[in-house]
Amino acid sequence: MDTRNILAASEVKELLGCGMEVGSHSLTHVFMTELDDAALEREATASRLFLEDLLGSPVTSFSYPYGDADARVRRAVARAGYRLACGTRRGRNPDSPDWFFLRRWGIRGSAGVEGLRRILSRKAPSWSQAAGEMVKRAVGMRRFAAWKRRWARRAGE
Repeated sequence: MDTRNILAASEVKELLGCGMEVGSHSLTHVFMTELDDAALEREATASRLFLEDLLGSPVTSFSYPYGDADARVRRAVARAGYRLACGTRRGRNPDSPDWFFLRRWGIRGSAGVEGLRRILSRKAPSWSQAAGEMVKRAVGMRRFAAWKRRWARRAGE
């Protein structure tokens, strides 16, 4: 918190006061599948406890850094006390979703009302989004994240 591109603690509290849910995203934003069991438990549990202490309310949702989660990571997140977690896969969730690997739609600040309306009316990711998901799974989360950072630097983001 309180670093570049990250909300300040006061801003997080303000979101909670506006009715937004605040969930955890790990303690240090690591590739969770690469951690040993003790580090994995610490990342999941300590981040929840930190936020609960800061906010004074329960934190029940988790978002996997880089969408990096396997069955072992999902079990650790469940043991840490979360009720649900999401990855980076886009799309609507089925009627009986995997509560520890929910799909979601990303919304950028530039979307506007019409962009938000289009996103919410989608039934499935676009072909380019689906292709990106296939590439991510094929090359692995670490390589995909490194490639994405390089691409953003070249684009001047």
